Amino acid sequence: MKSRRALTRGELLVVIAIIAILAALSKTRAQASQTCCMNNVKQPGLGMQMYQSVNWQFGTRSNNAVPAF
Repeated sequence: MKSRRALTRGELLVVIAIIAILAALSKTRAQASQTCCMNNVKQPGLGMQMYQSVNWQFGTRSNNAVPAF
């Protein structure tokens, strides 16, 4: 019959530290993904604002539209 060896305090602390690090990495990845998504949502709005500031109008001009100067 084999006897089971119990974990020492040091080994237990190492396991807990690894679990804590993995949890922190997971949260960091989730936040990075959210930041990336928010940036992708923000880019079209910034593009429209920049276009409007240069051309003084939103959207594209039709063939019979008067240029806005």
